[in-house]
Amino acid sequence: MRRVGVYTQDFKFYHDVIKILRAWSIPFVSLDHPHAFSKDVVVVLGSSKDADYGSLQERFDDPKAAVRYSFPRLVGKSAFNLVVVGIDPGPRPGLAVVCDNILTEAMECPTIEDLSNEVEEIVSQYLCRDLVIRIGNGDRPNREAIIRLLADLNVMLYQVDETGTTIRYRNDNNAISAAKIALAVSIPDGQAKNRKNERSFVERNFVTIRGVLSS
Repeated sequence: MRRVGVYTQDFKFYHDVIKILRAWSIPFVSLDHPHAFSKDVVVVLGSSKDADYGSLQERFDDPKAAVRYSFPRLVGKSAFNLVVVGIDPGPRPGLAVVCDNILTEAMECPTIEDLSNEVEEIVSQYLCRDLVIRIGNGDRPNREAIIRLLADLNVMLYQVDETGTTIRYRNDNNAISAAKIALAVSIPDGQAKNRKNERSFVERNFVTIRGVLSS
């Protein structure tokens, strides 16, 4: 299994990047030396404050950007061919990122402004040859507000039919709906209601980084 290595003298960066790697279920190993790592380590993440150790080291100001940089390496690529950002419009919009048909992120944003900030970061931080945004055609007022906020990104944006993407399980799961919008897939509502928890449902119904690495 390919893993991310982490080596840094910057304690805050270390704490933050490890927290993200764990939250996103990305396999990693903390290194005692920048050159002492096994063959399954595909990139060594460090802070921009660290010295340049060469080898597989990559240095970053932003821990989230560091983790996103590692994604294509984990699946054996230097960059993704196509990144699709899926958006489920609403007052708490869903956001998902699908890279060459692999789901890397799915979240619910507290506000449309938070979503706009996340999308701006995604556009600048993912290594890819092409990136598009797909937004569901529901909730017209929030959809149009989101489109206005994203207008300056200079990224191709498509409105897609979101019929069949809404999941009702206690509350609508906007993150999973966004993933379905990104992939333009429909998963039966009944199947969603029977899932034990969100993570197992995602692993069963989407190709994820975790799934690719464990297969």
